[in-house]
Amino acid sequence: MLKMWIIVIVGCAVILFSTNIINADTRVQKFENTADNDANDLHIEFENSATIDFTAKDDDGKLLTRPFNSERVDTTAQKHNLYNGTVKKGESAQVKIITANGKNAKITGWWWTVGGNALKDGDSISHGGTPEFPNGDPAKETIFRGGNATGDGAIKVRINAADHVFTTTAGYSPEQSATAFKNFLDSLNDANFALIYSYFSSSISVKSSGTLLGNPNKELTVTLQAHDSTQSIEIFDYICPTISEWGLIIMAGLLLTVGAVVIRQRFKTVPA
Repeated sequence: MLKMWIIVIVGCAVILFSTNIINADTRVQKFENTADNDANDLHIEFENSATIDFTAKDDDGKLLTRPFNSERVDTTAQKHNLYNGTVKKGESAQVKIITANGKNAKITGWWWTVGGNALKDGDSISHGGTPEFPNGDPAKETIFRGGNATGDGAIKVRINAADHVFTTTAGYSPEQSATAFKNFLDSLNDANFALIYSYFSSSISVKSSGTLLGNPNKELTVTLQAHDSTQSIEIFDYICPTISEWGLIIMAGLLLTVGAVVIRQRFKTVPA
């Protein structure tokens, strides 16, 4: 019986941790240079450890990370300074980002620089993007709650200077509405370039980030245009893990702790 409980506890913990790992973030991000001068470096800082993929190519054989082909990265893999390339004023750089340890690649700050190399970061030339006042990553979380939808709810999604409207479907449960909204976000693209990266943070919640940064007119905004009569729609700025995610993390930790105690007690030497 004890052995069975050990298997159940460890198994549940593995499943909970695996749920977070599945949400690993891999996406291609564009950064537009709106500074007054050309830039030859791009500095990006992440909430978690991340890797820049310099070798992946698109369907046309072009590198997904361009024009930069080198980087200077700190020991935490959270601060990256990309160099060996030039992005002229008004043009964009493209970067493929892969998270480490299954964590979201939330960008906490970024800015254009000049003069960076393998030994030092460059000097910032960005407007509103400096080490003291970095540009950010305007991410959103959309949650559906309550009963089945009436079908009169609407969410306006603005990306790449264009408006797109998602409407709820009558009879859809919160889970179905969340799935439909994610599919809607994933369908938004420009010449096969995905404009939005999205994933489920729970069965009724979708997190989304725009893949265009630098020009506020092209960045992602998500706003509630009309309430659904029978299904609540909530939209938040995503800054840190939601309560549901913290719950998963805490529960997994508790299960592992209990499992360790049980195993220790099971094999503890009994005094003669």
